[in-house]
Amino acid sequence: MAQIADACGIRKASLYHHFPEKDGLVLAAIERIHDHFREHIFAIAYSNDTDAKQRLYALCEATFGYFNGREGGCLLGNFTLALTERAPRFQEPLRSYFDDWAKAIAHLLTPEHGAGKARDLAFDSVAHVQGAIMMMRLYNDPQHLRRALDTSIKMLP
Repeated sequence: MAQIADACGIRKASLYHHFPEKDGLVLAAIERIHDHFREHIFAIAYSNDTDAKQRLYALCEATFGYFNGREGGCLLGNFTLALTERAPRFQEPLRSYFDDWAKAIAHLLTPEHGAGKARDLAFDSVAHVQGAIMMMRLYNDPQHLRRALDTSIKMLP
């Protein structure tokens, strides 16, 4: 908590005033990131101002823009790996984030592939992107993420 307070430029007591327990801070971080993705990335899928292929491309570009060069990879992916087994209370908010991501992609794929296949392809895409984020971080090479997103774009003709 001291490192977080220092990074925010506030006193540790101020941080504890708003978040008496670390769990509250973790949940707030999950909610804030999820809200950002809902508003700035997932919303692209539902905008209806261009065709599905263009929206999928824009969603993938926004995803690349968010994660490329971001220190630490995907915080919610990291939380998922670190917390869900030992702190099951985080499972639901983390699942909600990944479900919303897959739903946004499936929304774009459904007219072409049907609902069931679109859902499966969407979850495969999210899993592929998450793995690519990890590889991008490990090898310090954004092409891992770029290739995963290009694969997602190719799901629509």
